[in-house]
Amino acid sequence: MTKEEKLDYSTKRQVLSIPTETELYKQYPPVSKRKETFLSLYDAAKENSLALSMVDKTTGNGVALRWVKIQLIEVLSFFGAFENCSEIQIVTLARHIRNKYYYLTLAELSYFFEAFEDGTYGTFYVGKSVNPQNIMEAIKRFEDDAILQRERVYNENLNKKREKQSKIEKEKEKQGLIGIQAWYRYCEETHRENTKLPGLSLKCKNDNHENRN
Repeated sequence: MTKEEKLDYSTKRQVLSIPTETELYKQYPPVSKRKETFLSLYDAAKENSLALSMVDKTTGNGVALRWVKIQLIEVLSFFGAFENCSEIQIVTLARHIRNKYYYLTLAELSYFFEAFEDGTYGTFYVGKSVNPQNIMEAIKRFEDDAILQRERVYNENLNKKREKQSKIEKEKEKQGLIGIQAWYRYCEETHRENTKLPGLSLKCKNDNHENRN
């Protein structure tokens, strides 16, 4: 799985239903209004959540930007920095996140904003000094963590599919639907006992079966 595939992974997930803008805000509200939080980035990566780009495609242009802006206002208020930031700073920062990290999902970003408030990804506000670049640097570090967790989720899902397919094939082989037994069965039904299996020296006749009898 390449880095590009990991980044694009969330944009290819199937959406069971298209939420409205109001429903998005209810499902992924600011930290202070959340009844439940993601315990880990892994849990957030597992959730079938819309990426920012998909939010605009399915819900409407500008929705993702407004959602990010609401999250930023919450973070700024938490740090007591909201009064020291201009409207243009907040909008510009929200636009940078929306455009540069369009592949991150609402679940992943929800975890990021909460982790940022906890100090997991550095410091944003020191004294009366506010530097919006701190958030951009923090989300860049977060992106690396998100990629690792996406790869983990992807590999787990891939292994589950392989295990499921293996069980199906084993069951089919037991029933004589695939493999050598399926070839013998085909020969018996079509009366081609002397026909050789393509690529092998085995004949249609099931000698092993006859020897056991």
